[in-house]
Amino acid sequence: MDLNINLASFSSSEKNISENEIYDVLIIGGGPAALNAVLYTARKKLNVAVITDDIGGQIATSSSIENWIGDVDISSSELVNRFYAHIQKFDVPIKKNTKVSSIIHEDTVKKVVCTDGKTYQAKAIIVATGKSPRPLGVPGELEFVGKGVAYCTTCDGPVFVNKKVVVVGGGNSGVEAAIDMLSYASEVVIVQNLSELTADPVLMDKVLNDNRVSVVYDSVCVRIEGTNSVERLIVKSTKTDKEETINTDGIFVEIGLIPASNFVPDMIKNKMGEIEINVDCSTKIAGIFAAGDVTTVPFKQVVIAAGEGAKAALAVYNYVITL
Repeated sequence: MDLNINLASFSSSEKNISENEIYDVLIIGGGPAALNAVLYTARKKLNVAVITDDIGGQIATSSSIENWIGDVDISSSELVNRFYAHIQKFDVPIKKNTKVSSIIHEDTVKKVVCTDGKTYQAKAIIVATGKSPRPLGVPGELEFVGKGVAYCTTCDGPVFVNKKVVVVGGGNSGVEAAIDMLSYASEVVIVQNLSELTADPVLMDKVLNDNRVSVVYDSVCVRIEGTNSVERLIVKSTKTDKEETINTDGIFVEIGLIPASNFVPDMIKNKMGEIEINVDCSTKIAGIFAAGDVTTVPFKQVVIAAGEGAKAALAVYNYVITL
């Protein structure tokens, strides 16, 4: 399924974010946690602005959502469009296609420094930047990104119609990617570093009962080879150290996600890079809150992220009105 997030129809009403204004809250991120935080802060009449690299977050890399309450099966694009249309009713200024490089937090007024050199100010900040794909870290990976190596079946799946692909990872994300690729590829090979798949049973049933899918167990990736594009993946057995060559046209890396928190002060992160939060989404730094997959909250799900965004927004409201 092609992702079709229609943001153009909302762009005409967008306000520009200002460097000269001190906002009540700056929300960093564009996924469910961030967008719901926008909704709740705007409804509380706080002066809010958004800085984000994208709109939709991780759900923009999925084809459909089957566990959003009230919708048995909804396309990711439709859900994101609904979120975005909702917050646009509040005329919130949004700075898109922008990454944050650092947060200056010594004063009551916090500063968010962006990679384009611009700085924005607010009394409070909500970090809701989610997570990003974890790379394999093997020779050939960077060389062939966009030339057969990919991290999003929704984005790149149609390129591999009637071709053989490898999905690295046997958890939920890996098996879901394999299921997505069955709509395009003629053959899918799952490489799993354990002796069994670890995805939910309902997902495993879908791939294990399809004769176009095979699984290489107890194996890790060693290197990726090819000339102008991916041609081979070399894997090694974790039991025998024997190497095996898998001829393939593409490789989808689905081995987990890492928190998008490199710009966040180290003092509020754990060793995995997740932002440590209290029950109200506050952190060790007064005025900095966090929500969604970038935090230590377990069970990374759309509905949980959205709920955490609402909770962070309400906590920020309580914080701002006491200043």
